[in-house]
Amino acid sequence: MKRFLLLLLTGWTLLIPAGELRVVSLAPNLTECIFLLGAEQLLVGRSGYCNYPSEAKKLPVVGGFGRPYSEALAAVRPTLVVMEKMFDPGVLKQLKQLGIPYRELPARSLNDYLENLETLGKLLNIPQKAASVVTEQRSRLEEFRRQASEIPYDRRPRVLVLLSASPLMAAGQGSFLHEIIELAGGRNAAESVSGDYFILSAEQLLLWQPELILLPGFTPEQLKRLEGQPVWEELKAKKIIRVDSTIDPDLLLRLGPRSFDAIEAIRRRL
Repeated sequence: MKRFLLLLLTGWTLLIPAGELRVVSLAPNLTECIFLLGAEQLLVGRSGYCNYPSEAKKLPVVGGFGRPYSEALAAVRPTLVVMEKMFDPGVLKQLKQLGIPYRELPARSLNDYLENLETLGKLLNIPQKAASVVTEQRSRLEEFRRQASEIPYDRRPRVLVLLSASPLMAAGQGSFLHEIIELAGGRNAAESVSGDYFILSAEQLLLWQPELILLPGFTPEQLKRLEGQPVWEELKAKKIIRVDSTIDPDLLLRLGPRSFDAIEAIRRRL
């Protein structure tokens, strides 16, 4: 007798034969989560940004980040699409028109990451495996918190993550990057900004005087453009600033299994 999975999704209640799950991931962090859970055999398609682990690159590309390519997606006959929570109703309308069930998962905090693992465990019919992985990941997170708690606030270097040079865009208190900086033993120079990502002025940058500025994914041209701004000379004149454009942007900007690697990478730079 066939076992069926009851998927309660956004706008869907669906019975799928347990052996017929065909999953597409349109978010690199969720693809990494599925591999961490050992359920990669269920994947039949990915976004063009899903490049880790290397085995993921063998899957057909059926969309961009959170944006499916209708014909390519339909060709792999998915029974479920997972992606980060988007704010483009057109994408959801497209999936509904294709008749493909989907699930949006949040990516705003490390707690979201742990909850996403649990949710994927249920969706992929491996709740016990997911529970075991979450326990392990939560233990690592608590150890990072314990280590960070031993560093007095006034001894924490001020760290700023810039995501764009023109305009200047930084990560505020509402982003998971804020958590990562703090767990690494740093202090987010933009901690006074309650939002997640925001445009900042040269005056703000000068006022905050970050001791370490991380530039994930910046090209030599972007770095040159940044260094050409007058505020940069003023920061350099204070002789307290360090700039690092070598940190792997995939570690830092994907909320998932390698976020803990990002914590360790920042810690080494402090």
